[in-house]
Amino acid sequence: MGGPDGPGWNLWSTGRIGHSVQFGSAPAHRLTVRARANSERDVNPVLEVSIDGRPYGRVTVSAESGWRYRDYQFELSTTPGRHEVSL
Repeated sequence: MGGPDGPGWNLWSTGRIGHSVQFGSAPAHRLTVRARANSERDVNPVLEVSIDGRPYGRVTVSAESGWRYRDYQFELSTTPGRHEVSL
């Protein structure tokens, strides 16, 4: 499913990685995901952000950058406390 890859983690098949995050009382939070991709059979991978197992946002990761990392930002709104954020 995946493994270490330089400064990040390589999900080379359908999979998920997550971490428990403590959210403060601010009404909004920004999550930046740095990702890169290569297309398999001309199909670009989809990055989905979930909070507590519920899909929150998704974006297609472009393979046009030639394996260079690109930042994808998500604006999150959730209640204060600890939540599981996964990709």
